[in-house]
Amino acid sequence: MKTFFSLLLLSFLFGCTTTTLHAGLPSSVQAYLPVTALQRSVVKMLTIRGNDVGEGSAFFAGAPGHLVTNAHVVDGASHFYVFITAPDGQSVAIHQATMKHMDKTHDLAVLEVLGENLPPAIPLATTDALLMQDVVSIGYPGDIDEDYAKSIIAKRLRPGNVFNEPAVLAYLLPHFTKGHIGKIVPGRFYHTAAIDRGNSGGPLVNQAGEVVGINRSATSDPFYPFYFAIPVQHLRELLVK
Repeated sequence: MKTFFSLLLLSFLFGCTTTTLHAGLPSSVQAYLPVTALQRSVVKMLTIRGNDVGEGSAFFAGAPGHLVTNAHVVDGASHFYVFITAPDGQSVAIHQATMKHMDKTHDLAVLEVLGENLPPAIPLATTDALLMQDVVSIGYPGDIDEDYAKSIIAKRLRPGNVFNEPAVLAYLLPHFTKGHIGKIVPGRFYHTAAIDRGNSGGPLVNQAGEVVGINRSATSDPFYPFYFAIPVQHLRELLVK
């Protein structure tokens, strides 16, 4: 409970635009204020394939209600559900998404969510990622609890359901990890902003809060960890279709 209210306090501080509050923050924190303001625009996604529940991360980008994730997160699923926090941060509602476009070649998908008070789109970087550029991964690492998954299958997730329990709100706060871009090759780049299972489809952003890549996977070597992202130029091409 203490951690949950601490997170809410940080969210309030980072989301505020009052110069007086920001003046007392360390410069290292102030540099990432545009990034922490993206918290509501990155959402947890659950997918249903028969009796199996999958999970991943997604974020709003492009036209209103358009949601971006990895193709492998949603491929073969019959239902797509996202958990969206209310603007006041006091509740989370379940929304159902529908598929719009899928690009398996670059492992990207665009879905659409209908509803009011949806989170704003995260801006896309207008320039490509640079070697050694500072970046932040945002998403929902970790596997879904098995008992929770079974309850989801039983209820089939009803869109419009609203949760306001502190434990649920805390569970649906995204994780932020910092790193840098270490290598760029055609179609992907390597970075050090740690991700794990569940982070797939979440954004990799620069310090201005702009998407430079879409997180996809990680190396299996625990002694030399690197994480892979899809360059944002492939997303730009998909969003105009």
